[in-house]
Amino acid sequence: FDVHDKLNHNIQNGTIDVDVVRHNSPIFRVKNYTFTMTPNTSQIGTILAYPYDQNSRLVYELLNENDNNFSIDFDNGTIFAVKRPTNKDTVLNVIARDLIYGQNSTIKVLVKSNNNNDDDIKFQSNIYYTEMPEVMPPGSTILKITTVSQRDDIRYQLLEHNENLFHIDAITGIITLTNWLHYELQSFYSFYVHIINNSSFSQAIIEIDVKDYNNHAPIFINLNSHIELSKIYIESQQSEENKKIFVTKLTAYDLDQNQLMYHLMENSDENLFEINSQTGIIMLITHQQQFLSSRYELKVGVTDGLYVTVALLSISISDYSLNRPTFDQTMYTFKYRVESVNENDIIYKQLGQIRAIDKDNGDDLKYELIEERL
Repeated sequence: FDVHDKLNHNIQNGTIDVDVVRHNSPIFRVKNYTFTMTPNTSQIGTILAYPYDQNSRLVYELLNENDNNFSIDFDNGTIFAVKRPTNKDTVLNVIARDLIYGQNSTIKVLVKSNNNNDDDIKFQSNIYYTEMPEVMPPGSTILKITTVSQRDDIRYQLLEHNENLFHIDAITGIITLTNWLHYELQSFYSFYVHIINNSSFSQAIIEIDVKDYNNHAPIFINLNSHIELSKIYIESQQSEENKKIFVTKLTAYDLDQNQLMYHLMENSDENLFEINSQTGIIMLITHQQQFLSSRYELKVGVTDGLYVTVALLSISISDYSLNRPTFDQTMYTFKYRVESVNENDIIYKQLGQIRAIDKDNGDDLKYELIEERL
């Protein structure tokens, strides 16, 4: 054919194949059909023919009388695989009949194999990945390997694996653990699983990620198991606004580096103590005119979520100061100059300052001259 514009210029040319059919005969939508078989469905494809007019009634048939591998829907022209043929392409002859006008047309349909032998076996996945804790006991199931086709002649085999740790059942494909895992020694494993039958072979990868588990209990650090508080210290810290007095701070360490939580396992009968679960700070809850016993026993604990470490604290509350005040020097020397003054005038002049230190917080220090010599 030739295509011309309005000025009769030839702008396109080509060739058209024309099939001459009888009057009133069905006309197929395309000249040839080609379909490819897929392993997961029996439906192959659909043939479509156009009727002569709206009064026509078309039906479809296969002319391959000796081929029982395929069938076609009488009304809509859909072709199905009744059973999988051999690993070869198949040519089907399809006829479209017009029951009203008594005319028909035929067409060839090429059905291509997907190039997979019916005996081929495949895994459901090319890579099987799983996570497992290092505390999983021997004999535990790790994975169950499955294939696309369920066959009785399939056998499973592990390759390049640690024979002391992993085993696969040759018939069921279940992989089990045969020994204890240790995250510190090896945290990741990768090996192959093979499936074979009489005529086919396939391979997949197994990946196992070992997760670290809590191996150690937390440990208290520099724990002061005997704490002494003086009532003078408590009273000095006590006020209407402040009802909580600092007692001590617990510190612990976990080799697994887990987050630690502190707890009072046993409190006093009056519930006088509280602990900050995050910081480990223990506070004494006080009230004005409160009577305090001379001794309290607390059971404290620290946990990493699995293990709990427990310790006992003895808290003594005394009426006396625990430490004597001490001067910051053993001797003080002050110099002064005498100025002439009237006998009746008394002049006070600062010579220096003496300072003492008391380790008992809250003690009120007072100074007094015991002896004066000139």
